Amino acid sequence: MKRALIFCSIFLASSVSVNSAETAKEIITATWSKVDLQLALNNRLAEMPSPYLDNSHASGEGGTRSVAKAVVFSAVIPGTGQIYNGSILKSIFFLAVEVGTITGYIINQNRGGDLENLFEAFADQHWVELDYWQSVAFDSGLTQTDIAGLDMFTLRGILSGYERRKFSHFLPERKNQQYYENIGKYDQFNAGWDDGEAIRARDSENREQYTLMRKDTNDHFKRASNFAAAALFNHVLSALDAGWTAKRHNKEILKGSLEMQGRVYGAEVVPTLVLGLTW
Repeated sequence: MKRALIFCSIFLASSVSVNSAETAKEIITATWSKVDLQLALNNRLAEMPSPYLDNSHASGEGGTRSVAKAVVFSAVIPGTGQIYNGSILKSIFFLAVEVGTITGYIINQNRGGDLENLFEAFADQHWVELDYWQSVAFDSGLTQTDIAGLDMFTLRGILSGYERRKFSHFLPERKNQQYYENIGKYDQFNAGWDDGEAIRARDSENREQYTLMRKDTNDHFKRASNFAAAALFNHVLSALDAGWTAKRHNKEILKGSLEMQGRVYGAEVVPTLVLGLTW
């Protein structure tokens, strides 16, 4: 912080110097050096009320604040930039939002993970891949005799090319996210459900239950994503507010101060108006 002082010596008229003679006399007789005289005079003049002086914006009151620090603090942990600026209520608000969004994310993310494990276990129990490949074999023109004794892996090797040419979707070799999505979403996989009778229709109750389980899981994951987005927005908003508040504070203390000081020139004490500019 820098401060420039502009001294304006004024030989004050009677309204301003009512006590100036007495003040100067008291100070001169009570001090031992020019420096002591200067300090004592300044203290006395500071106690003298004057309707013409305004020290409400004395230079450096509260000090300037770093906009960069305020922004970084709140960008990392929302509310800390507000604490740096002295805005306690706003810091409580941003910190509360941060805790709430993180808590909401963790709860929904963990619940979604638990439900995902449940619906995958349900699918492994009620959806039979061999039955699906047998239905594809019949669709390709192979007979029961042709596929008799063939295991699931052999049928997959024979029919995977036909599946990709015939249908809009295919069954991944690994049980990944697409695997569990496809078997419940598309009718071509209906034959794999243990209570389904139609090959290309939707008549399995287990499939319907499975679909609802997946929807519940996805709803929790979606809510977790929303909480994560809200937390990110809270970081940005808190950082912007902290930077704006620090900048506004710095502008306010740029206002000049005007105060009376006594200056010793030679053997004389001269009342002086001092204009201070802080930036």
